[in-house]
Amino acid sequence: MKIKRVLCFVFLLSGFYSAFAFAYFIQLKPADMKSYPNILIQSERDPNPYIRDFQVVLLPQRNFPNSSSQGILEIYDQTNRLAECAVDGILLSGSLKTGWNNMFENEYYMAMTNHFHRPLAGAKIFTFQVATNLLATSGFTLCGDDDVQVSYSFHLKDFSDDK
Repeated sequence: MKIKRVLCFVFLLSGFYSAFAFAYFIQLKPADMKSYPNILIQSERDPNPYIRDFQVVLLPQRNFPNSSSQGILEIYDQTNRLAECAVDGILLSGSLKTGWNNMFENEYYMAMTNHFHRPLAGAKIFTFQVATNLLATSGFTLCGDDDVQVSYSFHLKDFSDDK
């Protein structure tokens, strides 16, 4: 009877590990960002000295589609998980549109292109703010759709001068 239980447990574990064998995370570090030219990360001080602004840009590429990518912000207070929330990205278009309804989109595209000093047509940008006292233990993850089994994550403190 014990052998059957052990065998069932082994089969359950082997199925569990094979289900997750194809998904992996890539930890982004500032020194390694040249290896990931499709991801741009910038942070800057907000006018409020206790807030840090982040912009994460995912440039278009074949093996990591922008339209379905998602951002997840995880906020920790030393050892406690305070929050986890999805960050909606904005898909930028390089073609200028006419009409009052599209004025904000055109202005935002131009501002982000100037900010990053490169054209961002087809890029998806994630923007968020975090309190500076939570930077040390918090992080952000870029996830692709279900077909893309790679995710990119980074610690906020690594891309901030508030360490």
